Amino acid sequence: YGYQDVLAGGTNNNQVPGYIELDNGTHDLWVERIACSTTVATTNNGSNYYTVTFFRRPSGTSLGSFNTSADTAGTNTRHDVTVGALTGTSDRFLDGAAGKTGSPGGFYGIATVFWRKVIT
Repeated sequence: YGYQDVLAGGTNNNQVPGYIELDNGTHDLWVERIACSTTVATTNNGSNYYTVTFFRRPSGTSLGSFNTSADTAGTNTRHDVTVGALTGTSDRFLDGAAGKTGSPGGFYGIATVFWRKVIT
């Protein structure tokens, strides 16, 4: 199987941009990658930027992260996070959080998670 789910968009600092419930009650899931599009409305540079990190919950295991320091302000930019990891059956959802460094402009992000069911 190959699936994709969308983490709903979010704004502002240190908010969870969204989450998806995992369909892993009886089968483990292999998370291939997370594709994320972000826009920082105004100031965004090497001193003022966001770091976006994705997690498995409730364990808090990080699946990867990226930052917006090289993105052009006011421009939608694509970021890909290669994960290559199993979710296990005890974590129930995935989420992402955007934390800021310095004083970047307003943040908007939306992500798609690409995963496969592991059936043995």
